[in-house]
Amino acid sequence: MTNEALKIANYCRQELDLKQAQLPDEYYYSHLTLCVIDSVFSIGVRYEGVRNTVKRY
Repeated sequence: MTNEALKIANYCRQELDLKQAQLPDEYYYSHLTLCVIDSVFSIGVRYEGVRNTVKRY
């Protein structure tokens, strides 16, 4: 790892509370089909539209 990367990693360890980090529900799809729909429709659009597409499916 470069010196700059080590500095960034150390800063992140000190400043970010990753133990409390949570991902929104859309990161926990139960089926691969929903993951694929999400990834295809996420390109260049607002994510609210993607969520609506997944819900309609």
